[in-house]
Formats: sequence, structure tokens, C-alpha cells
Amino acid sequence: MDDYTKVLDAYNKIIELNPYDTAAYFGRASVMLIISNYKAAINDYSSIISIFPANSSALFKRGQSKFYQGDKLEAVKDFNKVIKLDDKHKESYYYKAVVRDEYNDKQGAVEDLTKAIEVAPDYTIAYIKRAYIKYSLNDKTGALADFSKAIEINSETPEAWYGRGNIKFILEDYKGAIEDYDNAIKLNAGMANTIAYYNRGFAKSRLGAHKNALIDYNQAIKLDPDNINAYFNRGYSKLYLGDKYGACFDWSKAGELGYEDAYKVIEQYCK
Repeated sequence: MDDYTKVLDAYNKIIELNPYDTAAYFGRASVMLIISNYKAAINDYSSIISIFPANSSALFKRGQSKFYQGDKLEAVKDFNKVIKLDDKHKESYYYKAVVRDEYNDKQGAVEDLTKAIEVAPDYTIAYIKRAYIKYSLNDKTGALADFSKAIEINSETPEAWYGRGNIKFILEDYKGAIEDYDNAIKLNAGMANTIAYYNRGFAKSRLGAHKNALIDYNQAIKLDPDNINAYFNRGYSKLYLGDKYGACFDWSKAGELGYEDAYKVIEQYCK
């Protein structure tokens, strides 16, 4: 923080000497963004815009600052101004889509992401975001195509593999889902992978590979000891493997964590 203070002091002196130095405002605003002082960043970007109203970079960064501050509808107004100045500004379309999605305008969000992709066909995160929204609109085929395109553009993106794995699982392509989860986990072993491990375990159990499923359920629980779904479904795998005591223990744990249906299963198998 001391280093940032020194940099800010330097920018303050420059602006004091020349209140029209837009580069200094940009520099100071960038620091404010880094330290999450969004209000100050917005003020500096507004100063630039007051000097150069058609400065699309300042308009976009001000919109971005408003977005991070939580003033998302106001942020959209800035993104719209950017697009009016530059209709090929992919980031403005993307941020607009995120806001529209949050406000449940999912079709509008898809339209903005489609525009972003039209101007930047290799915009990986736009494909991923559009895929998730398409899935929420029950367009599984479209979601699958977008995740696949994201992987085609950048096969090192774990979120795309994970998302496509989820769609394949829903479509009952369990083998394909497992392969995609393999890649997601391999690419990002450090992320909160409890869900990926759980989903892969669930897919393995659907194929009858309960011993391998146990390994994934165990890892999911290791990463998140409160993963009630992992306990619940690990119980079924244990039951299929002849470990009735272990199954009942897992269902009991799931019940303690709030999985109400676990007690019905206990009543059926553990009495």
C-alpha cells in the first residue's frame, strides 16, 4: 500500500500543476481500481470525459468501475456510449450482457454476446457466458456448441471443459462428461474443484463404476466437508459395493447437513 501511496502522491502533484493532464487522471484512476476505490476512479474518469467527451477508453473504464461498485444499470449507460462511438468494442457488449443476465433479460444478454462474438470471433469468455445463458434458456444444443467452440479456440480453459461436461451429463453422455471433467480438473487442480470431482464421481456411478466413483466422492468431500450431495451419493456407491454400514453412515451425515431425503433412504436400507 505504501508503494501505491507514493504513486498517488505523484499523480496528485501532476494534476495539481495541470488539471487538464488526462494521462495523469488515467494513471491515478488505474491505481484506484487496483485498490478497489471505485468512487475515486469514477471521479477521475469523469474528469477525463469532461475534457474529452468522446474518449471511449475513459467511458469504458468508468462503466467498468461502476460495474464493480455495484451500480450496474449506470454502468450500462456508459457501455452504450462506448458502443455508439465504437460498435466493435467487444468488452462493452460483454459487460452489458452480464448485467442483462443478472436482471433476467437473458435473451438480451444472448444478443449482446452474439454481437461481441461477431466482432471478435475468438472471444472465448463470450462463448462460455453465452453457453451458460443458453443452458438456462433450456437450449442445451446451443450451450454444447458454444462450450465446444470455446474449447476449440482455447483448449486450456477449464471452465469450458467443466461446462461442457455438465451438458453432456444432462444429455446422459456420461463417458463424454467424464472425459471433459478429466480435462477441467487436470487444467486447474487448484480451483474449487469439489463440484467437478463430485460430478465426475456421479457420472462414474451412473456407468456402474462405483469403486472409481468413490475416489472422486472422497476427494470432493476432502475439498468441501459439507458437500451433502457427495455424502448422499457416496452412500449409494458404498451400498452397491456391499458396504451397507458405510452407506448408512454417509446418508446419516448427509441428513445432519440438511439433506432431508437422506432419512427416507436410511428408513429403507438401514433399519
